[in-house]
Amino acid sequence: MTERACSRSDRPPGVPSAYANGRRIAARIDPAMTDLYIRHLSTADPAADRAVGAISHLSEAEIVPLVDAGLSGDDARLRAAPEPLRDYFAAVPTTSPPWWDPDLVRAARASFHGDAEVFMEAFFAATLRIAATRVSKSVASTGAVPSSHGVDRIRHSSHHLVETMLPGSLAAHRDGWKICVHVRLVHAATRRLLLARSGWDPDEHGAPICAAHLALASANYSAGLLDYVALLGVPVDAASRQGFIQIWRYVSILLGVPEELLFDGDEARIRLYRRIAEHCEPRPGAEAIAVANSVVRILPDLLGQTDPRIRAATVRRTYRLMRALLGETTADVLDFPQHRIPCSLSLRRARQRLRALVHRLHPPSREAVRSRNLALLLEYAVLPSLSYRLPPIAPAAAPADRDPFARPVPPR
Repeated sequence: MTERACSRSDRPPGVPSAYANGRRIAARIDPAMTDLYIRHLSTADPAADRAVGAISHLSEAEIVPLVDAGLSGDDARLRAAPEPLRDYFAAVPTTSPPWWDPDLVRAARASFHGDAEVFMEAFFAATLRIAATRVSKSVASTGAVPSSHGVDRIRHSSHHLVETMLPGSLAAHRDGWKICVHVRLVHAATRRLLLARSGWDPDEHGAPICAAHLALASANYSAGLLDYVALLGVPVDAASRQGFIQIWRYVSILLGVPEELLFDGDEARIRLYRRIAEHCEPRPGAEAIAVANSVVRILPDLLGQTDPRIRAATVRRTYRLMRALLGETTADVLDFPQHRIPCSLSLRRARQRLRALVHRLHPPSREAVRSRNLALLLEYAVLPSLSYRLPPIAPAAAPADRDPFARPVPPR
């Protein structure tokens, strides 16, 4: 990633100043993909933003039943909602897209459940990779990490991943679908709050929780996560890979990511987008370092560990593994501690090959692992309750009928 800073006078119009230097480097690799990323740094989510703006004058006690009605498909109760909120729910997909292949999706979920521990480690690495981008500014500005709210936030993210991997969960008005549609409103409420209270400068940073960053998160949780799983020694066959990409493509649509940033589920183009984004992103600063390290350090709280020695061992082990997965350069930039004995990915891969051999020779052992993995997933992601509240919504700022982040497309 690159150092930020380019004055207003020496950067093209429509390019947030923090990304001007990175844009020049990335454009040498793929100018079209670079322009796509830069343009969507200033793309918010007009439909969700209008919906949240329309309920900003209501109390939480009034908002929650309206949101619940939309998520539950209760049209009778939703009639009491302002029109922009009704329009928002009316536009959310409720049927599987034409490209959705149940067989591929089933294969992906079976792969995930068979090696859940490895997939969750890869998920954690992908989360830290996202924290190394300017996404961390949005997180840090909300004060979510470090805090008990930070633990809840990571737990909700883990719960989201687990839900997407359950059969039928992304069907309309089921839990996985509800979480995606609700999170999109949460993003809109948070975006509004950041613009109103944190001194966010769109000219420097683009839009908070922008489309480019949501698509980058999707790329990290799909193609990026599969890369980390491979590093950890778990082979994922072609059908499962395609299914995994399809799941995240649909999840991203439900989250409001523009279709052009999902590349028709083409894994090679998704990986290119991720590469270009990393070149465009400014070098991680204090906010990214604080968020990434806080995410590692709250893992024992996420796992419910109370013994100080076990907590310390968990943090040390996580730092070693994340340094191996993210690479020395990124780990150093994020100020992750060095370790006298680094994590050996070669040893991890050898253990996975041995385990796969045992499963082939003794199939019942694989079912025992699946049962243990289910317990692990619940440990990571169980929630005391699933609430569809929204963050505090700031008073009206920009008119609801226009996109405050509309910018010209930067020249190639």
